[in-house]
Amino acid sequence: MFDDPAVRSVRVALALCDRFTELLKGPTTVRAAKQRGALVGVSGDQEGLSMRIGEAQQIYPEIWQHLDDARKVFAGRGIDVSAFDRIRETEGDGLGANVGLEQQSYGYGSHGVDQQVKSAGFNTQGLVRARQACKALMDATTDIDWKAIAAAEGADPAAAEFARSTRNKRYMRLAALALVIFAPFGIVMYMRHQKRVKMDEYRQQYEPREPYVEPLAHADRAALVKLVAELRPQLTAARKSWPDVVAPEALAAIKPGTAACSPAIQAPMQAAMDRYVRDGSTDASFASSDFFGYSADKPIPDHVLESSMQTVIAVEKRLASNTATRYDREPLAAIAPTITLVVIDKDIWSEITGVGSAATYIPGQVLGRAYVYSVRDAKIVCAGAIDAHNVAPDASPYLDALRAERDGRELLHREMELRIREALAKNLRAL
Repeated sequence: MFDDPAVRSVRVALALCDRFTELLKGPTTVRAAKQRGALVGVSGDQEGLSMRIGEAQQIYPEIWQHLDDARKVFAGRGIDVSAFDRIRETEGDGLGANVGLEQQSYGYGSHGVDQQVKSAGFNTQGLVRARQACKALMDATTDIDWKAIAAAEGADPAAAEFARSTRNKRYMRLAALALVIFAPFGIVMYMRHQKRVKMDEYRQQYEPREPYVEPLAHADRAALVKLVAELRPQLTAARKSWPDVVAPEALAAIKPGTAACSPAIQAPMQAAMDRYVRDGSTDASFASSDFFGYSADKPIPDHVLESSMQTVIAVEKRLASNTATRYDREPLAAIAPTITLVVIDKDIWSEITGVGSAATYIPGQVLGRAYVYSVRDAKIVCAGAIDAHNVAPDASPYLDALRAERDGRELLHREMELRIREALAKNLRAL
């Protein structure tokens, strides 16, 4: 019985359904924002979501392939598989996940921001249908002791150890293959020493199951509800006030005081700045001085607030449907309490005039105004002037890195960004 390829196909399909359920855990939307020519404000686990999407796309059609193989064999034996066929007709050629990718650009020139939002719509309804299809085939084959088969697989140490390994490594093709290899040995030995029992006792075990979502502990759920309840009204008020607060005439009327800005803005450490100029790498010392640059003659969009609100709404929906997990706290915690804006009045780009050992250039300059917007207070709380210059060629510690004109432009752009960050730390004052 357990050398029967149709039996193995059904069991492999069930194993793949279990794996697909694991893939549903974790966030379904990740966001990243990158300042042109620099790496700032990046958030979200794009790689992790891509891996889950890729595996879902791979194993979902395999589930139905194994079920179709089992159905063909059973039908050839004269077994009534009409219940399976009715479910199969509604499936078609479904996908494991639909992928959404939105890209938007904000701001001005080299100091603008490119934002990317990646989302995944995992086929949870298809997973329910697949489990129903498995049950339909098992219900149709009353001569097969499905519960005993499952118990034997669970009792086989090799199969159990392999299952634990595959949950960590996410290699489902190997999982299906190894399940076929390991399980029959324990199954055959088990079945030779067991008596058949009534099939009615086993059918309840295979009722259709909704995708499993690990429930939040009561305290964790309460904390998540509280955080959403705090953030939503703050962001709503902030978005409502934003157009008036950042209007050109409103910004022009702001007069900074003499007290230091709170929260404090710190320029990156010197060693970190040197690494960033040379190779673009950043560390945690950049966080407090992250900013978004905009042209003075164009409206300033509320893209940061909009993105934050979408994050809150997504978590709120998952709380309402009882599908929220511990992973939902991370994107909420990443919502910044302040937004630093640099309004650029004048932007003179640096010009490379020579590369190599005698590298030369005309320094660039950025003139503008900086503002710190408090999301909680829905207003500007700090302001200051910006006058940033590239270091003169004869004083630059980065000339040895200029090997090509393109490299030089990128290097000088990164240096200019650091001069802006230094100006933010030095010149911002509370209103």
